[in-house]
Amino acid sequence: MGRRGPLPRPKLAARPAAPAAPLAAPKWLPADAREVWAALAPGLQENGRLTGASAELFGQYCAVVAELRVLAVTIAKEGPIVDGLHGRVISAATVAAGKSRSTLVALARSLGIDTPGAARLDAARPAPEVENAVAQFAAERSRPQTGPAARAARRRTAELFARMARPGDVYPAGQPAARPA
Repeated sequence: MGRRGPLPRPKLAARPAAPAAPLAAPKWLPADAREVWAALAPGLQENGRLTGASAELFGQYCAVVAELRVLAVTIAKEGPIVDGLHGRVISAATVAAGKSRSTLVALARSLGIDTPGAARLDAARPAPEVENAVAQFAAERSRPQTGPAARAARRRTAELFARMARPGDVYPAGQPAARPA
């Protein structure tokens, strides 16, 4: 908190400019996942979420989306509960879809596609003005303080430590603390 209320929030950095050429889907991506890539990649690349560094991760995201589509069709045909050897059980497709959804959420968060992930990625990139302000503040605080006010402050601090000291205490100067009489 500042002297009167909370400190101002730092300004967020601008998103990186979109590359000129669209990114190509990874070669290992199946055909149905390439359709997902073609539908989602341009928008994500435009707003800076999809870069060359995140292309493989986004490829995995597209593969999971395509897999979920296949599982949804299977569940629609067979139903979520099927007859098994021991009676009615949850189908394997339903279990796989649940795990795929969890994977999809984790990948979306890592890519910054979902809202919390986007906020986390934006907050991790401080604006250049904030970095300069922090560096300037640190430089001012690390300068040795001189002058009568600084000497008086050091004297008051030394007197305070002397009053609080117990016999046997050692302070950084290497001298044992002495209690005033």
